[in-house]
Amino acid sequence: MEIKKGETTFVENIILFLQDQKKEILGSGSDSILINKDNDKYAYLNNNILWITNIEEEKNYNIYEFNKDYKLIDWSSDDKKILIRNNQDYYIFDINQKNLELLNIINIDKVLFDNEYIYYIKDSNLYKYNTQYDGKKLILENIDDFHIKDNYLIIQRNNTTANITILDKNKLEEIQVINNLNIGKLHILSVDDKKIIFNLGSKLYIKYTWKDIISIPSSSSKLHGDRLLISNGYEIWLYNYKEDTQNIIDRSSNIVSDIIWHPSGSCFLTEINEETIISELDTRDNRNIINLLNNPLKKYYMFNKKGDKLFIITPEENFYLTIQ
Repeated sequence: MEIKKGETTFVENIILFLQDQKKEILGSGSDSILINKDNDKYAYLNNNILWITNIEEEKNYNIYEFNKDYKLIDWSSDDKKILIRNNQDYYIFDINQKNLELLNIINIDKVLFDNEYIYYIKDSNLYKYNTQYDGKKLILENIDDFHIKDNYLIIQRNNTTANITILDKNKLEEIQVINNLNIGKLHILSVDDKKIIFNLGSKLYIKYTWKDIISIPSSSSKLHGDRLLISNGYEIWLYNYKEDTQNIIDRSSNIVSDIIWHPSGSCFLTEINEETIISELDTRDNRNIINLLNNPLKKYYMFNKKGDKLFIITPEENFYLTIQ
């Protein structure tokens, strides 16, 4: 920081990271992991045993041992149940009661859990299944994909181009329709009555109800408040969608395989060439960079809310690093 006589030098959002991070082992790892909707727990299977890690409690819990292979599909919104699958059969597992309930659905293309309701696609039709009364209802026809986020149901239909429809989840009233998009995998970052921010294939889209769509090339995008971290594979950009300003903050000769915001919003985690690093956004002088890991295994990352611990699960182990 430059200090001048008679002047004040003021810097905000300073975070100091430990150079030596303490590693705490929570248990063996897995490549079958399911993160809950509040991003404060994750479930995983290891040798048919269901484990749940609570990142705020910094504890790992042995929940239940199944007698056959299951695949984790989705958490309920209240974290009390998990939707699982064995072959073509779907079950609801009650975490507290430790019981399995077989659902009357089979041979479906996609399914999501929303508390007492299950939404699923079968033969391009979307159904809403009431788990309490074992009843289903056809709600939409001719769809290719769907997502649920908060109180919104987002529908994707593909022809020569992709079309996205945002609906009120309960009333099924249309809020916004977006046509003529590139066909690709849909991922919703944010949605409300006025706008939607989403990744579709190799592009990031921002669409307000009252103005033209914004399209940005992107292989990965993460949202924090009004700002987006956007990677095109080799470059990372910081974009403020409200002010419509952007600047490049990092460039690499290797592929950026992951980007994650630190909860403070003043720095971010990246995985480049199998190396995990945390970088600050402040570009004055040299950007501070902390090396955390150099490990070729596939990894899932989650920060606790405070941001002083980074939870990491690989196929071999489940652990966290104390980084502040």
